Amino acid sequence: MLYFSSVAPVKQQVEAELTEKMQAYIKSQLALKIQGGIIGSTALSFHQDTINALNNASSNNISQLIYSIRQRYAEQSNYKNIKTEVILPNGQSIIQSWSDKPPQKNHNNDAFFQKVSADKQAFGSLTIDERGVGVVALSPVMDQGRMLGMLSMTQGLASVGKAFQQDHLGYWVLLVDKNYLKAKFGNAELLNKNTTIDKDYVVANNSWFPPESLELAKNYQQGGIDGRDVYVIGQHAYIDIAALDESGKPFGRHLFILDKKVYSAPINAAMNAAWLSIFGIIAGIIALTGVLVLLVNRVVIKPLVAVQNLTDSILQTGDFKQKFNVTSNDEVGQTSHALNSLLDNVSKALNEANNVVHSIASGDFSRTINGEYRGDLAILKEGINNSTHNISHVMQELSKVMQSLKDGNYTITINSGVASGDFKTMVHNAQVAMNQTDQVIREVNAVMQEMRNGNFATRIKGQTAGELTLLKDRINESMDVVEKALGEINHVVTGQASGDLTQRIQGEYRGELEAVKTAVNQSINRLASIVDQAVQTSGVVTSEAVSLSSDSSDLSSRVQQQAAALEETSATMEEMNSAVQNNTESAHQATTVFEEVHHSATQAGVVMEKTIEAMGSIQDSSHEIAEIVTLIDSIAFQTNLLALNAAVEAARAGEHGRGFAVVAGEVRALAQKSADAAKNIKHLIESSVSRIDQGTKLASETGKVIQEITTAIDRANSMIHQINHASAEQAEGVNQVYQAISDIDAATQQNSALVERTSATAKTMSEEAQNLQDNMAFFKTGNTRNSRPTAPKTAAKPVVARSTSANKTLPAVAPKASVQKPAPSKPKPADNGDEWADF
Repeated sequence: MLYFSSVAPVKQQVEAELTEKMQAYIKSQLALKIQGGIIGSTALSFHQDTINALNNASSNNISQLIYSIRQRYAEQSNYKNIKTEVILPNGQSIIQSWSDKPPQKNHNNDAFFQKVSADKQAFGSLTIDERGVGVVALSPVMDQGRMLGMLSMTQGLASVGKAFQQDHLGYWVLLVDKNYLKAKFGNAELLNKNTTIDKDYVVANNSWFPPESLELAKNYQQGGIDGRDVYVIGQHAYIDIAALDESGKPFGRHLFILDKKVYSAPINAAMNAAWLSIFGIIAGIIALTGVLVLLVNRVVIKPLVAVQNLTDSILQTGDFKQKFNVTSNDEVGQTSHALNSLLDNVSKALNEANNVVHSIASGDFSRTINGEYRGDLAILKEGINNSTHNISHVMQELSKVMQSLKDGNYTITINSGVASGDFKTMVHNAQVAMNQTDQVIREVNAVMQEMRNGNFATRIKGQTAGELTLLKDRINESMDVVEKALGEINHVVTGQASGDLTQRIQGEYRGELEAVKTAVNQSINRLASIVDQAVQTSGVVTSEAVSLSSDSSDLSSRVQQQAAALEETSATMEEMNSAVQNNTESAHQATTVFEEVHHSATQAGVVMEKTIEAMGSIQDSSHEIAEIVTLIDSIAFQTNLLALNAAVEAARAGEHGRGFAVVAGEVRALAQKSADAAKNIKHLIESSVSRIDQGTKLASETGKVIQEITTAIDRANSMIHQINHASAEQAEGVNQVYQAISDIDAATQQNSALVERTSATAKTMSEEAQNLQDNMAFFKTGNTRNSRPTAPKTAAKPVVARSTSANKTLPAVAPKASVQKPAPSKPKPADNGDEWADF
C-alpha cells in the first residue's frame, strides 16, 4: 500500500512533469522560431523593394535582397538555414531564395495561405511540405490597406536539438509519420533519403540530429496515452509527444531522449523515503502512524497535488495568470510562493512581449518591455527591445525619406548608423535610390534648360534603373524627335532661301510635329506649284514676245519695201510726166508696180492682223500672270497669318515653345519676303501689261493705216486703168496719181515710224518677259525647265530698184517733211536684288 500511495504517485508525477516539461520546452522553442520568423517576414514586408516587386508581379527589384537574407542570418545569428519566398495574391510564387529557377509553386490551396489571406495577419507554425519539415512564418504585404501578396520565411530546427542537448544533456529527435505523408502528398517518398526508425516513422532531417541520437531513436516504441508516453530503455528515458502541423493535426512525434537518472532518481528517492518511513514507523512510532499519514497528506500530498493540478491547467490553457493557493509558511508554502512569483514574471513578460509584438504589427514602434527580469526572460526582453529600437529608427529614417519625396526634395541624407543587418542594408538602399533619383532629376532639369536655350543636342546620360530608366529614355527620345524635326525644318527653310523648293520634311512624326510637317510641306508644295505656273506663263510670254518682235521686224522690212516701191512709183510718174507719148507703156508699167504694191499692202495687212492677235494673246497672258501674282501675294498673306498663329501658340506654351516661336518667326519673315517679291513681280507685270496695251493700240492703228494704204493703192490702180482707157484725161490723172503717191509716201513714212515703235515695244516686252523668266528661274521646283525662245528668222524680200529715163520734166515737188522716228523705248533693267536672297 505504501508503494501505491507514495511511490506510484511520484512515478506518475515524474512522468507527467517530464512530459509537460518537454512539451513546454518544444512549444517555447517553436514559439521563439515562429516569432522570429514573423518579425523577420513582417520587416521585409515593409521593404519598398518587396512592395514594388509585388506591384509589378516581378522579382527583378527584390531578387538580390532575398538571396542575401540566408547568408546574413547565418553570419549574424544562430539561424543557419533561412529560406525566403515571395508570393502573389493568387498564390503564385515569384521568387524562392533556395532556387535560381522561376518558381512553379502555387500556394492557393495551402492552409497557411488561406488563413493569412482571410485574416490579413501574420501567422506561423511547424509544418511539412514538399521541401520537408520546418517552421514557416507568413506575413501579408500591405500597401494603403490593400494586400499585394505575402512573404514567407522558413527556418530549420537544427538549433532546437543543439539547444536541448546543451540545456538538458539529452537528445531531441523529430519523427515524421509515413501515413501522414501518404495522406497529404499521395506518397511517402518525400523523406526516403532520411533515416528510417520503423515501418511508420522516418527522421525529419538527418542533418539536424547527431548520429548517436538517431541510433537511440531506433529504440522508439509506439503506443502512448493520449499521444504521449514515457518509458525507459537501457540507460535512457524516452519522452514521446505528438508533433502537430499548422492545422493542429499530428504529423509525427517529438522524441526526447534523456539520461535514465532524470526519470528514475525521483522515483528511487520516493521509494527510499517510503522505506525509511516504514522502518521508522515499525521501529518506534506505530501510534503516530495515523497522525503522520494525515500530516503528510495535508502538508505534502495535497500541496503537491495542487501544484500538479495547477501545472496541468497552465500547460493545457497557457494561462500564466493562475496562482497557487498558499495556506502555509512551510517549505511547501515557500515553494508555492516561489512558483507564484515565477508565474507572475513569466505572465508579465509574455504579456509585455505580446503587447510589443502587437504594437510592431500595428505600426507603433515606441513600445518596449519595461519590466525587470532575470535569466532567459531578461535575454528575451533585451532581444525584443533591441529589435523594436532598431526597427523604430529605421522606420523614422524611412519616414523622413518619404516626407522628402512628398516635398520633392531628393538631396536628403539618411543616417544609416542607427541600423544594422538587413535594416542597415534597407536604409543604404534607400539612400542609393534617393541619390540616383536626385541625379536623374538634375540631369532632366539640365536638359530642359538646354532645350529652353535652343540647344536640343543635350541628353540624359546618368546610370538609372526601373522607371527612372524609362523616364530617361522617353526624354532622350523626345529630344531626338524635336532635334530631328527642327533640323529638317531648318534644312527646308535654308533651301527656300536659296530658291530650292524641292526640299521636303521626310521624317515620321506624331502630334503637333506631324501637323507642322504637313503645314510646311503643303506650303512648299503650293508655292512650288505657283512658281511652276509662273515659270510656264513667263515662258509663254517670252515666246510670244520674241514672236512679236520677229513679226515687227518683218513688218518694218515690208514697210521699207513699200517706201522703195513708192520711190519707184514717183520716178515712174516723173517719166510719165516727161513723156506723155509713152503714156500707154508707162501706164502698163505703173499698173504692174501698183499690183506689186497692192500685194505687199495685202500681206502687210495680214501680218498686222496676226500681230494684233498676238498682241491680244500677250495681253491676256499678262492679265493671267497678274492674277497668279495676286494669288501668290494672297498665299504669302495666309502663310504670314499661319506663322503669326503659330507664334501665339508657342508663346502660350511658354519656355517649351520658344524654339518653335523662332521657327514661326522665320516662316513669317519668309512669307513677308514672298509678299514683297510678289508685289515687285506684280509691278513688273503691270508695267508689261501697260506697254502691251500700248503696243496693241499702236498695232491696231498700224492695221488701219495699212488698210488705208491698200484702199489708196486700189484707187491708184483704177486711175491707171482709166489712164489706159482715156488718154485725154491722162494729164489730169497723172496729177491726181502724183498727189495720191505723195499722200501714200507720207502715210508710208508714218507707217514706218509706227512699225519701228511697234518693233521697239515688242523688243522691250521680250526683254521684260526674259527678265521675268530669269527671275523665276531662281526657284528650283523639280518641274521647272529653263528655256529661251528663239526668234523666228524671216527673210526680208529684196528691194528691186527700177531705173527709167526721164523724158519729161515734171513741176518741182515740194520737199517732203522728214518724219521724226520715235526712239525705241529702252527697257528697264531687271531688278536683280531678289528679296529671297536676304532670308
